[in-house]
Amino acid sequence: MKIKKNIDKICIETDVYYQALIKSDEALKRKEYDLALDILDKAIKLNEELNGCIGERADYYVRSAIVCRTKKDCNSELAFLTKAVELRGWDWDLQKRGQVYEEMGDFAAAIADYTKAIEAGGEPHSYELRAMTYFKKADYESAIADFTKAIENCGDVKCKGCVENRAYIEKAKKLNGNFVYLPLTNNQKR
Repeated sequence: MKIKKNIDKICIETDVYYQALIKSDEALKRKEYDLALDILDKAIKLNEELNGCIGERADYYVRSAIVCRTKKDCNSELAFLTKAVELRGWDWDLQKRGQVYEEMGDFAAAIADYTKAIEAGGEPHSYELRAMTYFKKADYESAIADFTKAIENCGDVKCKGCVENRAYIEKAKKLNGNFVYLPLTNNQKR
C-alpha cells in the first residue's frame, strides 16, 4: 500500500511538472506573463505541499525567471534565480544569476557567482563570463587569466569561442599596455 502511494505521488508530481511547464510556456508565447507566473507559482506551492522534488521546484523558479526576463523585470528575475540557486546551486543557475547581476551593474556579485559556477563545474563558459566581467571592469590581468583558462578547458582551440577569447586577450593586453602576440596554432596564418 505504501509503495502504491509513493508511485501515485510520483505520477502526480510528474504530470503537474510537465503540465505546468507546457501551460506556462504557452502563456509566455501569448505574452500573458502574469498568467505564466501564476501557473508556475501554483506548481511551486503544490510541489512544496507534496514535499516534491527539489529539482523540479528549482526548474519552476528558473522558468519564472525566464518570464521575468521577457518582462524586463530584473529584480524579480534575480529573486527567482536566487531561489533556484538556494535549492540546487547548479552552475547554470549561478551563471544566469551572475548575468543578471552584471546587467544591473553589480560586477562584484556577478564575479562571485561566476566563481561559484566554476567551482560547481561550469567551465569553460563560466571562465568566459567572469573574464568578460573583469574586462568590463578594466581588470585586464584577471580577464586575460580567465580567457586563457577558458581556452585551456575548451578542448577545441579552433572553436568560435576560443577564437573570440584569443581576440579579447589581445585587446586586453593592448588596453593594459602589455601587448604580446599569442602563439599561433599550426593551421593559423598571420
